[in-house]
Amino acid sequence: IAKVNSLKSEISADVMKSMSELNTQRLSIPVGTLFGGELLTGRGPKLPLKLMISNSVLSEFKNSFDEAGINQTRHEIMLELTADIYVVLPGYKTSAQVKTNISVAETIIVGKVPDTYADLNRLDQVLR
Repeated sequence: IAKVNSLKSEISADVMKSMSELNTQRLSIPVGTLFGGELLTGRGPKLPLKLMISNSVLSEFKNSFDEAGINQTRHEIMLELTADIYVVLPGYKTSAQVKTNISVAETIIVGKVPDTYADLNRLDQVLR
């Protein structure tokens, strides 16, 4: 657990460092792109856009257990990183949350092979 928490701290620090280098980006988007549709996308005068990225990252571990066979279970530990992005257009501003997952560890837990096996969920689907 200590090594996993150390890895979490290192990854969070690296992400925050990279985000601080990107702090504010200036872009421009064609007006047609804002209206959607293939016909107008990429057309029209360009509106200035300012993209600001927060300097904070939330990191949280997520565990999942999935069936990996008759007698096997896959255990995966993911690190979920969440950051806020702010978009400023003339007369309009909005924010979005960006999430990404990084696989930290994955293992297959092997159990005893059963003498018999019945997949009742599948049987129920066949009978319907």
